[in-house]
Amino acid sequence: MFSCYPKLNKITIKSSNLKEFLSIYIELGIIFTESINNNNGTRIYSYTEGDLVYELISVDNKNDATRNIKLPFKIDDFEGFYEILNDIGIKKIEIVKTSIFSRMLFADTDGN
Repeated sequence: MFSCYPKLNKITIKSSNLKEFLSIYIELGIIFTESINNNNGTRIYSYTEGDLVYELISVDNKNDATRNIKLPFKIDDFEGFYEILNDIGIKKIEIVKTSIFSRMLFADTDGN
């Protein structure tokens, strides 16, 4: 057994619709920092929460976009977030409520 177990510290999502993708998160209040990869000039947008970095990278080909990923975020105001998502054109919104938890599922601009 390791004395220090591995910790997830970065999630990277590749998007072919980065501008729209970013607008969803910005509308939800998540602020990204823009940087440029010195090796290839790619724009990288990152958001840090504690030790975890959430990184968005633009790709030209839709087939290179990250697929089939679910990212859970804790939110306090389901109705408010539902209104924001609906207002910015997110159509696939599903709210699931049980006696133990509630969750909101929606697809981003790349279909995740």
